[in-house]
Parts: sequence; structure tokens; C-alpha cells
Amino acid sequence: WNFFWSLTLCTSTCNIWFQLLHNFLSSASILHAIIPSLIASPKCHLCGNSNQTSEHFLVECLLVWQVWTMTMHMWIPQWKAQLSIILCVFYALVLP
Repeated sequence: WNFFWSLTLCTSTCNIWFQLLHNFLSSASILHAIIPSLIASPKCHLCGNSNQTSEHFLVECLLVWQVWTMTMHMWIPQWKAQLSIILCVFYALVLP
């Protein structure tokens, strides 16, 4: 945790990361479970194919994954983006 809080990230990024680590990221699945009268479906609002879990919200959705692969190709062209590695970075702060 000391490493996490020592990172020079903006507050909103830290908040999102903290919510992810505590399984309370505002994904459609969580919001639907809490307030089904406002969030009618747990499905992803982008692709509509899967329940929008935290992992789907951050990397697994096909549209989001395309952003990841384009970004990684731009900044680290020799590295092939892999879902498991990106999730490991999010959850364990293990950088490739």
C-alpha cells in the first residue's frame, strides 16, 4: 500500500484504482445489484454482450481492449498487450 500511495497519480486515478482493488468500481453489474430501479441491466453499456464486471469495464470489453492495444502499441511497440499482464498491473502493481 505504501507503494500505491507514493505513486504520483491524480486523485481521481487513485480513487478508481482504490475502488477496483476493493471490488467497488461503479460497473453496471455492481450498480444493478445496488439500485436495479435505476440501472436496468448489468450488461456493458459499450458492447452490450457481457455483464459489466470490473475486469470487463477496464480491459475485457472488446472496445476497451482496442484502446489498450492501440495505446500499448504507441507507447511500447515491442510489447504485445496481454489481458493477464494488464490485470496483474492493476491488482498487484507488478509492472512488466
